[in-house]
Amino acid sequence: MLFAIWRYVTVKKATRILIPIMILLVSTMLAGCGGSPDKTVARFLDAFRAMDSAKMSKYVVGGDESQVVAEFKKDSKSDQLLSKILGKMTYKVQKPVISNDTATVSVIITCVDVPELIKDVAPKAVGQAVSSLFNKNSNQDAGESTMELMEDAIRDSSVEMTTVNTEFALARENGKWLIDFSDTSSRSFIKAVTGNVNQIFGN
Repeated sequence: MLFAIWRYVTVKKATRILIPIMILLVSTMLAGCGGSPDKTVARFLDAFRAMDSAKMSKYVVGGDESQVVAEFKKDSKSDQLLSKILGKMTYKVQKPVISNDTATVSVIITCVDVPELIKDVAPKAVGQAVSSLFNKNSNQDAGESTMELMEDAIRDSSVEMTTVNTEFALARENGKWLIDFSDTSSRSFIKAVTGNVNQIFGN
């Protein structure tokens, strides 16, 4: 009888100690596996910077790549240029604000200031285009020439950078936090990662 009581008390004490430890371990494991809104956003941005649209779709509600950006074609000149722009991008993910099954995550993104880049390159591109018109031996395509000028400008350590704050809305689906893009948040995201390119078009 005394042994049974001792065993009951011992097991109960051990259980009281083990339960909090197990809860802590599970919480840590979930955080490490992307179980928090900020982890989802960070992994989405890593995939975006790597131009991996298939991986990006894993962190978006519906898993539909078309909600984010058209599939990248890394062999195209424009995507090669985008790759160089994104290579300069850095970000700081802030702590999430969670309310039941929804959350918001603010991110501070620093990237190439595309409007300033275009302002810098445009006069040189026009100059080269005019020069090639009067040079019969010139076979260089104006578009390719402009791309090369932009790539050189991006590689320059003095390229103009800008910092933009943007906010991601997330929803919890089947225990996973996913980014819930709307028209507004999509525009905000594109604005942030392109350095306010919307200013060129007056939006």
